[in-house]
Amino acid sequence: MLVTFATCAEFTLIFLGLGLLWKIALRPAARARKIPSPIPKWDVPLINFLLFLWFALAGGILGQSLAIWVLPWVAHVTANTRLIVAAAGFQGGMLVGCLGFRWAPSFRSSAATNWTREPVSILLAGIVTFLIAVPLVFLTGAAWHFVLERLRLDAGPQELLDVFARAKSPAPIILLIAVAAIIAPMSEELIFRAGVFRYVRGRLPRWAALLVPAFFFASLHQNLGSFAPLVVLGVVFSLAYESTGSIAVPMIAHALFNLNSVLLFYAGVPD
Repeated sequence: MLVTFATCAEFTLIFLGLGLLWKIALRPAARARKIPSPIPKWDVPLINFLLFLWFALAGGILGQSLAIWVLPWVAHVTANTRLIVAAAGFQGGMLVGCLGFRWAPSFRSSAATNWTREPVSILLAGIVTFLIAVPLVFLTGAAWHFVLERLRLDAGPQELLDVFARAKSPAPIILLIAVAAIIAPMSEELIFRAGVFRYVRGRLPRWAALLVPAFFFASLHQNLGSFAPLVVLGVVFSLAYESTGSIAVPMIAHALFNLNSVLLFYAGVPD
């Protein structure tokens, strides 16, 4: 019963997303409308951009190491618990690294975020972005899995989904949901959209600027089965950031998408 309800709800989201995709992007009037992006070029030296990436990566590695080091002092360590805490530490560390770069006095002028829009419009734009992403990711995933099956390549689930399945106590489950719905959307959007996309969009052709951060974003998840859908998802998030000028929009869409995936997983809906 729960699987049926969740499947019907997901197909409802797909049809809503297709309608919004037509209205906002595909109908002739929408395609004819040319609105300049509110995002200014991130005009910083290459060394500043590399430092930004270093802050994020170093923060992730340090956060992961610290979380694993502290864990035995506060809880019984199982393989599942270690994986969950490592993921939380890495994502949290990347977020701290990004914020550290933003607030460093030498680099404040190059901060690549914009929070100036009204909260209600940001929330609505994030919801619309999520709804548009759902059918695109669904269709891409179906086509991608068809290709992988024909090539006889293994497309197993992401490692954290296996961790979800094996988790028994509520604490690691709550931590995983917090990582998926709060920490990861913030850290990954700051890196791949407010960082990589904003830097390359003024230096590469637009199609390449959309694809480069999307490929890195998909590669971060280290799963062949979800690679192509995540590339499409990354492109959608970049387009949302480019059109709205607010990094909070793809953050909200990213959080909703991850939360939707978690709910489908717990409802027992097949991939």
